[in-house]
Order: sequence, then C-alpha cells, then structure tokens
Amino acid sequence: MKEEPYPIRNLVMLGANIGMWPAADRVREALSKVEFSVVVEQFWNEACEYADYVLPSCTAPERDNVVIGRNNRLFLIPRLIDPDDKLPDVEILLRLAHAMGLHSEILDLKDYEAYLNYIMRLTGVTLEELKARPEEVDARLNCQRRYL
Repeated sequence: MKEEPYPIRNLVMLGANIGMWPAADRVREALSKVEFSVVVEQFWNEACEYADYVLPSCTAPERDNVVIGRNNRLFLIPRLIDPDDKLPDVEILLRLAHAMGLHSEILDLKDYEAYLNYIMRLTGVTLEELKARPEEVDARLNCQRRYL
C-alpha cells in the first residue's frame, strides 16, 4: 500500500473476503497498516481478523429486494427470513454516516426502505406499491426512456 499522497488510517470494508483478491498478501499487508477498521460481513472470514469491529449484515433472503426484469417490470422479492440483529449493508452505512454527522442527499435517508424508494424514484413506483402488488409493476410509463 503506497502512502501517497497520504496514508489510509481508517477503513470500512464490505464483502472483503481477502482470499478472493488477487495479490492477497499485499491486501493483508495493507490492512495491517490501517489504524482502525470496520468490516461489514455476512460470514466470518479472514478480513474480520484485521477489524476492530465486525458488523453482521443480512443475506438476500433476510431483506426485501427490488429487481427490474424484462420489459422494465419491477418486482419485489420480499424478505423470507427474520434477520435477527443483522441489517442490510446500506442501512449499516447510513447509520454510520448519521453517527458521524455526514450529510448528503443519499446519506440523509432514514433507512433501507427509504433507500429502496430513493433508487426507484425515477420509475414513479414506491416500495408500498410494490408490496401491494408484488407480482410485478410496469415502470415503463413512469420513467423517462433514457433511464431504462
């Protein structure tokens, strides 16, 4: 890890399984130089060994998911399993940003559901509408063509 123009002192990592990176030895060396780190992970892995804090994130079946399919149709894949004390990655990042006093259009979102509504804003479809009609919602008429 080059320390130019300055050293990286703090780090938040998501999905950082070191074994999946090329030159894993260089990644290990870089992580050993970081003063403070947080790892957000679904499963314990080697990156967690370098972290000061490990925050558990939920898996796809533990959170609502929105996907866009053929012909610009939005689908809700509802949460199937109770996440217990785990949160979606996005909500963990939002909470960290709130705690640090960081602000932006996205960082000021309240939670994961607000984030889902934010990313769907150009479609004109809300998460509540998808929950009411989980089979599919046609977003074509609600969105300018250049976005789809």
